[in-house]
Amino acid sequence: MEGKTSRKVYYITDNGKLAMEEKIKHILSVNQKQISSFDLAMANIQILNHNEIIECLEAIEINRCLY
Repeated sequence: MEGKTSRKVYYITDNGKLAMEEKIKHILSVNQKQISSFDLAMANIQILNHNEIIECLEAIEINRCLY
């Protein structure tokens, strides 16, 4: 369409779906921590507002400097 920028659209292949299913089966069959608390927070970041997100991410750098 005129005036619209093009964008890439990705699709998962049958092999990709199979690989994802196998990975999920493996994760569910192993009794160990598979996700970090940071990953969990990132997956649910929409709970926070923009300013809270910035504040938390800036704290990473402050904490890194302390250690």
